[in-house]
Amino acid sequence: MKKRKTILFMTTSFGALVLFFLGVFFISYMVNFPLNEALADETIVSLDDYLDLSVDPSFVTFIPEELRGDSASPVFNINDPVLGDESALINMVVFGDHVSEASAVLLPEIISAVQSQSKDVNLSWKDFPIPRMYKQSLPAAIAARCVQEQDEDLFWQVHEDFQAARASLNDEVILETISCYESLDQDIFNTCFTDQETLAKVQTGYLEAKKLDADIPPILYISGERYEGKYVAGEIVNYLKDLI
Repeated sequence: MKKRKTILFMTTSFGALVLFFLGVFFISYMVNFPLNEALADETIVSLDDYLDLSVDPSFVTFIPEELRGDSASPVFNINDPVLGDESALINMVVFGDHVSEASAVLLPEIISAVQSQSKDVNLSWKDFPIPRMYKQSLPAAIAARCVQEQDEDLFWQVHEDFQAARASLNDEVILETISCYESLDQDIFNTCFTDQETLAKVQTGYLEAKKLDADIPPILYISGERYEGKYVAGEIVNYLKDLI
């Protein structure tokens, strides 16, 4: 009897061990299958390429309804901050972030072009954070949107201040920067920033940028068409004058 119990115990243990390894293999297969399938594509030659084509799982948690259909141009969103007259003849949209080197160089050129043509042109902002490249890109985007919820006009000043401090930007610097804006209710901002209450807005911009095959911010659209010229104020103004 004792020998039979020992054999039964060994058989049960062996069976459980086999099931465990089969489970591990199955989970591994299901996780890696999409990646292996993607890497088999001739246009995808590395893990980085695959990640570039997928949403960033660290902060993307949903796909907004308005982004589920086909679209070749940015979707109008009343929640996006606008620089200039909202009824302007020409609508421009920029997918941008607040801390990247490219944005630090090119966004001032875009904004300068808009301000020089302020009677006829406006600029809508859509968030395109790239936290895999710049860690503070996402917190900065959330913070700027929290400011926008209290004072939309102040959003553009926050963007400028974040860019000026981008080399040393962290959560502490973000809070210190925002504390200088006397028009804001600091308690409301702190709660918004800590609880990431504006994350959904940031996610929406990021997903829309990816859907339009945007790569690195800033990406500019003018009257619904992607601008392919030089991101220099004079070049953009000349382009706009042909449309006015």
